[in-house]
Amino acid sequence: MLLPTVSAAETDTTGKPPTAGVKYVAVVETEIDEQSGASAEISRADARLVTAELRREAVKNLPSGKYNVMTSETVIAQGSAFAVDCNEENCVIALGSKIGADFIVRGIISKVQSITVEVYETNDGNLVASSEAVRSESIEELLERAAAVCAEMYKNFVAAQNPEPVKPVTYTVTVYVNPINGGTVRRNPNKVFYGAGEPLALEAHAAVGYEFTGWAGAVAGTDRQVVIAVGGDINIIARFEASAPVPPPKPKNGMSLGGGVFFAGDFGGGAAWSSGEVGMPFYGGGAYLTFDAVYAALSFAYSQGGGRWTSPNDIIPHELPYMERSIVTISISAKFPGLIEAGLYIAGSENNVSIYPIVQLDCEFPVAAALKYTNSPDYAFEGNRNGGYNVNALRAVWIKAGGGMDLSLSQSAYIRAELLYGTRTSSVFEKDNSEKTRLGHGLTVKTGVGFRM
Repeated sequence: MLLPTVSAAETDTTGKPPTAGVKYVAVVETEIDEQSGASAEISRADARLVTAELRREAVKNLPSGKYNVMTSETVIAQGSAFAVDCNEENCVIALGSKIGADFIVRGIISKVQSITVEVYETNDGNLVASSEAVRSESIEELLERAAAVCAEMYKNFVAAQNPEPVKPVTYTVTVYVNPINGGTVRRNPNKVFYGAGEPLALEAHAAVGYEFTGWAGAVAGTDRQVVIAVGGDINIIARFEASAPVPPPKPKNGMSLGGGVFFAGDFGGGAAWSSGEVGMPFYGGGAYLTFDAVYAALSFAYSQGGGRWTSPNDIIPHELPYMERSIVTISISAKFPGLIEAGLYIAGSENNVSIYPIVQLDCEFPVAAALKYTNSPDYAFEGNRNGGYNVNALRAVWIKAGGGMDLSLSQSAYIRAELLYGTRTSSVFEKDNSEKTRLGHGLTVKTGVGFRM
């Protein structure tokens, strides 16, 4: 005979799960198998002890958030059937359905004090879990062994009712680049894990100075773009080799036109009066145009600047004026390009560099000059308070020497830089033409661009 028994679980008088998804489990009184003769060896009181142990293990091993072990109060509130309504075939199922349980747990004690625990689903009577049979000569040992196998059965039951979700099978694709700086490989799609059979597109891109030579590992071939179906964890190697260096562009021989800017200064000593009492330095800058014929060049330049007169011997105690000047310069240069040829990597390609010596003759023609005193009106250099000097007195001829560099951007275009240092010749400075100025020294820095014809 199977009867509902008291459980230590929480009482629920509604018969409904308090939370969605909670299952109800009824632990009924352990049955004594009369036909096996077990009633001669174990009493009803001992069977109830076994039932209480099975109930305690249910409370202990069934997660409370998912399972609720029903109590006798719950059974009575729902009007459960009496034992007389049961028969041998469907008593457990009928009783379970009437008390509203989702599962029913029962124990069966056979002869020689052997016990088996089973779990049935009440809706259709399916056996969903069972323990191995254990036996013992004493009721105490039987309770201990029954508790152990029942605990294991509950754990297996919970695991079967709540299977682990099946994780999708994914694979990794590792791509190596050899050498490491030889290039890159783009993926599409670019992910960490790929599903089985998922297509993956790979595209190799060589770095500057390298070329792609082919795939190795899980991919073969020399096509830069390949598509594979991922079927496992795979390794792929993209191979690159250093490409032959690009020869520098050879500049065209012939004439060219160019222009740029320059800075000039009387470093090392400027023009001075013949007596040495007054020095007249000049610092300025301007722009130039040049016509280049390989070994010679003709330039036209315009510059502005000035400098404060100086009195090296302190003969003139008052502050000397500042002279502003505008100068047109015509230059003739002789040079020997190609004396030193080299290659220079710029912007990923090799460019031709030519370094050469220069000898240059500059003729300066002042077009304007003015003296500026601190506390006096400015006046043109064409004449001062005492008659003064004409601006033409500032004409000068320079002999300069130095070096230049042409960086060929292509066969037709180049960047030019020059550094020249020279000596100023004697020129008429004082009213008496017999008096000459001392020699001066100057530095010129030029930079610009040119285009070969």
